[in-house]
Amino acid sequence: MRRGNAEPMTARAAPHDFLSSSGGQIVPHGIYDVCDNTGYLTLGISKDTSAFVCDNLLAWWQERLQYKYPDAETILLLCDGGGANASAHYIVKEDLSKLAKSLNMNILSDRRCGCSLPALLL
Repeated sequence: MRRGNAEPMTARAAPHDFLSSSGGQIVPHGIYDVCDNTGYLTLGISKDTSAFVCDNLLAWWQERLQYKYPDAETILLLCDGGGANASAHYIVKEDLSKLAKSLNMNILSDRRCGCSLPALLL
């Protein structure tokens, strides 16, 4: 990874994520804006939870999307259906509902699309 003109950073990584053989874990979560062909990636250090997903969506909305799509009334999420996005987990629906209310927007999610990343359509 490079930051500006800095030298490349390197890190050793094990091929598996067994906690017994590591000093911690990294949980990646990405959101892809299909309309603009851009993505947003967050690396967490705890768990892949629906709160983590919603926090990432809120951060991306506040940092960028609210300016890019000022007239948006609805967000359509196309999710892979695994991990924190699992459709069987009621907490995902509850957290997305809270996020929608806080943004004063509609959030629709489809967890059957087979996408590898949550995709965002505004």
